Amino acid sequence: MAEVPRSPDAEEKPRVELRGGELSRYTPEGQLVWILRSPALAYYDDREQTRAQDVEVRFFDAQGREALTVRARELIFFHETGDFLLRGGIVGEDPEGLRFQTEEARWVEREGVLRGDEPIDVERPDAQLSGRGFEYRPRAGELVVHDARLRLFGPLSPPDPDEDEDDDDG
Repeated sequence: MAEVPRSPDAEEKPRVELRGGELSRYTPEGQLVWILRSPALAYYDDREQTRAQDVEVRFFDAQGREALTVRARELIFFHETGDFLLRGGIVGEDPEGLRFQTEEARWVEREGVLRGDEPIDVERPDAQLSGRGFEYRPRAGELVVHDARLRLFGPLSPPDPDEDEDDDDG
């Protein structure tokens, strides 16, 4: 696994550090959008950012059900916009068995979309999908993969026994 590059000002001390912290985001109407958990959160006042390591973000749909869980090595939360950047070994899973992997993605708060431009691999029990770039809308449960290649897996139809008998009689 490649190291996540550190910014030039990475030596700057955070104003607040939390161990085993959690952040939650709600709509103006009070509906839960996501919950972020991390063993280490650091708040940088002058950059208006919170940085976290080894994160888990759980996204919720419009009915309040968990729609997607994403894990990554690093997260940068931008306070002004509510957006965040995920980097390093990203794995996403939904309750229906869909699983994806990529290296970088960005949550765009005003659009309610998790988006990435890097290669992505998506797996379901019956299919594998590879592409470059994606958009996932947890509130609606929609995933769009760009430049996609799909491989389907399923049971092959057994040969029709009547066809075999006709060939033998013939």
